[in-house]
Amino acid sequence: MPLLLPVRLLREVVVRLLISGRAVQIIPRLLIAGATGLSYDPPAAGATTYYRRQVTSGACSNASTSNVVTITIQSALTAGAIAASQEFCVSGDPVAFTQTTAPTGGGGTYTYQWQSSVTSASTGFTDISGATAAAYDAAVINQTTYYRRITRSGVCPDMIIMC
Repeated sequence: MPLLLPVRLLREVVVRLLISGRAVQIIPRLLIAGATGLSYDPPAAGATTYYRRQVTSGACSNASTSNVVTITIQSALTAGAIAASQEFCVSGDPVAFTQTTAPTGGGGTYTYQWQSSVTSASTGFTDISGATAAAYDAAVINQTTYYRRITRSGVCPDMIIMC
């Protein structure tokens, strides 16, 4: 059954937001000064932070507490390293480009997209269909071709590494 409050008591509802912990370490609940509205826009966070709202009404002493909302901070994504540049006379079959150092940061789960360009080392790149693994074995080439790998993870910006 919904809680029915007389109109005059609705004006007395007080809302307070609480920080209930950070990452694994639990810290005491802290009131956030001035956070008494129906919504709250938290400041930039440097660590994973948990928020919840506490509501009291009039003479009622028992507070009602909301679910926890988590703000997760992911560490910066690094692309890792791949090997290696190769040269051929006229044409050749490049040895597979392999990952020599794994990516780090982000959400911890990584996806990849390999791209190639025959224009230059900085422009003209297009996705290579189906090339979504950490390593890539290119087909035979007969012109200068540039390869790069895009690494994606979590909400972090994509990282690009050149061969």
